[in-house]
Amino acid sequence: IVPESLEYLVKRKQEMKEVDKVRAEAIKWVLVASFGYLGYRNSRFGKIEAYELVTYLARKTMRIAIREAQEMGFEVIHGLIDSLVVRGDSSRIYSLVENIERKTKIGLKVDTEFDWICFTSSRKGESYPQRYFGRTPSGNLKVRGVIRKNQPKLVRDFLTDILNVASREANSHDAKRVVRESLPQITEEYLRRAYFGDPSDYVMEIKGIPYIKGKRLYKAWRYAGHDPLYYENFVKRAALELKGWFS
Repeated sequence: IVPESLEYLVKRKQEMKEVDKVRAEAIKWVLVASFGYLGYRNSRFGKIEAYELVTYLARKTMRIAIREAQEMGFEVIHGLIDSLVVRGDSSRIYSLVENIERKTKIGLKVDTEFDWICFTSSRKGESYPQRYFGRTPSGNLKVRGVIRKNQPKLVRDFLTDILNVASREANSHDAKRVVRESLPQITEEYLRRAYFGDPSDYVMEIKGIPYIKGKRLYKAWRYAGHDPLYYENFVKRAALELKGWFS
């Protein structure tokens, strides 16, 4: 009953992607909520066995995709829920997609090709699989989850500047080198801005509301001072993370 109920929405989301991305995104979240309610104990239509079966089929599908990629000579870098990142001969990628589609009966697409990609980790070495950045062949940088609205603008600008430095290099070895060379000087610049920046540098969004950290956290409708040590430490933490990512 679950596939029968959701099949229309899955097809409709694909149709809407071409004409109305906002509606496609809305349907996506209906589908996400539908999956969540399967395992919600107070849901009238929930059934934990159905929820477990969905996750079982997802894991099975991922295992098939990984095995197929490895058998074709690709190195699997990362896999998460609905995506797989592989390294290898790009001329064979569409053959890989066709083979996986044939064996899993699930439609796939090639989303992005990267010259290099970095999946980030915390200072404790724990991975953040949904936070990554990579350089595309056009020289642009694709960034997910690394630069966030709940960070002060000062820190968002700092991360953007460093990643822009990295994006100039077409291979990961050169990207690491130029970032390590540039990081101390750029960090010093932003440490000064932690004390003497523009008031907008200190604004961060929490649940859509702009705040500034002064003696206390206050809504940033007008500037009433900031705590420079707080922002200095924020920049230092970001610099330490960057150093680890590009080490």
